[in-house]
Amino acid sequence: MGYDFDLELTTMVGKLTILWAHLEDEHYKRNCSAKDIVRKQNLRNLTENTPLYGLANALKRELIFLSGDNVNTAIANLNCRNQDLKDIIYSWLSIDGQVIDTRAVIGVIYRLRCNMFHGEKSIYSLHYQAQLFNSAIDFLTAFVPV
Repeated sequence: MGYDFDLELTTMVGKLTILWAHLEDEHYKRNCSAKDIVRKQNLRNLTENTPLYGLANALKRELIFLSGDNVNTAIANLNCRNQDLKDIIYSWLSIDGQVIDTRAVIGVIYRLRCNMFHGEKSIYSLHYQAQLFNSAIDFLTAFVPV
């Protein structure tokens, strides 16, 4: 029994993979971990008057929506083992502020990518998360244009 690959989902996974690799290459010298994200202090924060701010908030809204509008569930679903990164992400998800710590957004996308490749495998759950991945792709496309 085979799986009929959905071109849209395959393209989405490919885009996220390529954009993440570009981000790692540009900002983390091809080696990115949760600790590296936490230590990366020279990323500029996102403010309300920037396009990245809106893209980050779209990702945030989708993540929280998929978690039943519960920030704690969103944090649990990300399966983040690094407490410092978890705290940075929690601060972003739980507070509506005028400034966003870019490390939180990168941290969420890092966990999405890790969970897609190293977590529980279910090709059928990709359809459910498509808008979340597309929001991550939109942010990465603006953050690290290829």
